[in-house]
Amino acid sequence: MEGLSEGLQQVTSLKSINLDLLYCEKLPDEDLKNLSKCLKQLTSLQSIELICQGITDQSLKNLGECLENLTCLKSINFTFYSCAEITDKGLKDLGEGLKNLSSLKSISFTFFSCLKIADEGLKGFSESLKKLTSLQSICLVFDECEKITDEGFKSLNESLKKLISLQSIRLRFARCKKLTDESLKNFGDCLKNLACLQTMSLTLFVCDQITEEMKQDFKESLIRLQNLKDIYLD
Repeated sequence: MEGLSEGLQQVTSLKSINLDLLYCEKLPDEDLKNLSKCLKQLTSLQSIELICQGITDQSLKNLGECLENLTCLKSINFTFYSCAEITDKGLKDLGEGLKNLSSLKSISFTFFSCLKIADEGLKGFSESLKKLTSLQSICLVFDECEKITDEGFKSLNESLKKLISLQSIRLRFARCKKLTDESLKNFGDCLKNLACLQTMSLTLFVCDQITEEMKQDFKESLIRLQNLKDIYLD
């Protein structure tokens, strides 16, 4: 990791970077802190991808502080697997780094089996999305984050409905078993505000409190969205 950080210091004009650190089973906070410091200097970056596992709130805070300095960013794709130590605080801190990135066109954040994430974290993260008014594509994955309820999902919908330039939405909340019909209804109400939307994908696999009747009502409500061409619901 030290060699990678040193190498990045030599390429300050970099436009795009893809870091797959999945081989590091548990990335030490200090290593990611040093990496974030180096990334922070790459102020010409337009696209950043990062995959890792086993990180903590401190690492998310460092990444958030890094992002807020990268004002040329147009695309972010972060994937976090099985991060048992990530809590609501870390998710909020990461979101803070997004608030001033007005050039962003596409974001993707995956939190797979990060079991401590709950409503307060999703609320804080969602609040940070409201200012990304140029956003055209969003992908958010919270599979197996079983503490998330209708309350957290509602706060996400409240933020999404303000992003009127969105053309593509992909949400995955598989095995978030506390979600009910209320969440799907709120999402349908949110979509009514997004006149530019062309693609919608929503995965609620093994969300057993969401009824088939509600899913059918949701599908029928999408007919009113004239620009919507590609729909996936599971």
